[in-house]
Amino acid sequence: MKPLTITLILSLLLSTVTLSSEGPKWSELQNILGKDISSSEVQSLVKSHKLSKSKKHVLAFFRSKDNSFSLTSSKNKIFKIFLRISPWPEEIGKKHWRHFKGALPFNIKRTSLKKDLIKMLGKPDPNGHRNGGVWMSGDIEISINFNPKQGQIDSISIFKKNQDNTQ
Repeated sequence: MKPLTITLILSLLLSTVTLSSEGPKWSELQNILGKDISSSEVQSLVKSHKLSKSKKHVLAFFRSKDNSFSLTSSKNKIFKIFLRISPWPEEIGKKHWRHFKGALPFNIKRTSLKKDLIKMLGKPDPNGHRNGGVWMSGDIEISINFNPKQGQIDSISIFKKNQDNTQ
């Protein structure tokens, strides 16, 4: 093989490894909301991202090894996607835990402040939580937690409503 061909192949392999370490794309995650955990879409995601599964009562959790994202199911249906946006605080996280590096849902930017999201998504539900906001869009609930000191996004949880789950 020519040196240029080897370099090109190595470059492609390295970029593939880099992409896969960033976790799934939002479009891949969005498509599994409401799906049965035995569906080909969910099983493909679990396998391709090597998610671990655990159970607690009626809930099942699928977590990435680095805790950058997780899925939650009830009665075998995925109803929640959790994305860790900012680095885990030292007192909570472990050294190998990372934050989600993929594109965020609904064109949200990592640097968005609550006021930016109000401009983009409208006013949050008045019953939302103290360090964040809850926005409703049809059968989707977007719950965003902000860092109380810096004001930037800590985490995003997306829930599928109107389904037989614990929500």
